[in-house]
Amino acid sequence: MTSELQPWEKALMLKIVEDLMASCDCDDEDPRYDDEDEVNSPDHYQSDNGMEAIDVIEEFNLNFNLGNVVKYVLRAGKKSDSTIIDLKKALWYLQREIHAQEENCRGRD
Repeated sequence: MTSELQPWEKALMLKIVEDLMASCDCDDEDPRYDDEDEVNSPDHYQSDNGMEAIDVIEEFNLNFNLGNVVKYVLRAGKKSDSTIIDLKKALWYLQREIHAQEENCRGRD
């Protein structure tokens, strides 16, 4: 398993997230969230229009690995100075999910 991020992998992850965000019918007026609250609504997990990564993850019922893929792709470059580190974390979770799915398929044979 390689940890080097390939351009096509980055493009694929970004396309998946864009598609998820475009089809998500999330309620951005949820009273649980306060824009000033870094615990409930941190800036690095929000889009410019206020939509949050957790909204997409929950709307699509993503498992732990895929939820982390979305989370790290969406926050890439916002929390830390390194976009590459966030994208590598996303790739790590994506590769882990692919491995789990392959193992699951082998178990059915």
